[in-house]
Amino acid sequence: MFRVIIVEDEKPILELMKYFIGQNTHYNIIGAFTNPLEALAYLADLTPDVIFWM
Repeated sequence: MFRVIIVEDEKPILELMKYFIGQNTHYNIIGAFTNPLEALAYLADLTPDVIFWM
């Protein structure tokens, strides 16, 4: 299972991405951020395998 972070500045699009990515059983969403600087701050702690950065 891949550990995933999603970064999208528009909240409705972020929620849509969380839904669609969450439907895939190979992905485990460990973080979702609207602020890219906040995502970078958590990057070392979360250690994702995949980042969807829009």
